[in-house]
Amino acid sequence: ARGQGVGAALAAHVTTHLEARGAREVLAGAYEDEPRSLHFLTHDARGVTGYVLGSPDPQRYHRALLRVLPGAWRDTPPRALPAVTRYLLRAARHPAPHAPPDRYPAHLHLNLLPRARGQRLADPLLDAHLGTLRTLGVPGVQLSTTSENRVALAAYRRHGFEVRERRLTDLWTPWLGHPAEHVVMTLDLT
Repeated sequence: ARGQGVGAALAAHVTTHLEARGAREVLAGAYEDEPRSLHFLTHDARGVTGYVLGSPDPQRYHRALLRVLPGAWRDTPPRALPAVTRYLLRAARHPAPHAPPDRYPAHLHLNLLPRARGQRLADPLLDAHLGTLRTLGVPGVQLSTTSENRVALAAYRRHGFEVRERRLTDLWTPWLGHPAEHVVMTLDLT
């Protein structure tokens, strides 16, 4: 993340999280480039501990993603290029399922640092994000995770999300060491 628009602290945290997954500018840059995207963070005395990012408009997000994608290759440190390439190729070979965008146009990504997990810090992040989507009149929101992310699944269920689709995929094998069940969850906001 470049730190323009989302704030330096959030940008630094998102960059660290995404760089570890080899997707630094590809994801974070698209949120910065999409003017209606939403960004909320939580922090403690040591700094940012988590964030939720999302977009209420899939077409605008995808256009922003296409605008930043060429620069992502240029701006990615050489040591991270193999990871970025592997991730993008795997994502293309193992596309994730999605809910219908007309009914669930918004999406979100949430992450907490290990030191912040188990404290229900996802709740205020989700409250802020979902409240803003409701204020904007967005009819629904979707997210993706894996069935192994039990704590996150519980947090999403506390906020009313329901499982819409499950699919076993090899996408996560390099990171988990085995195929994982990809889970799409949805929430009606009307």
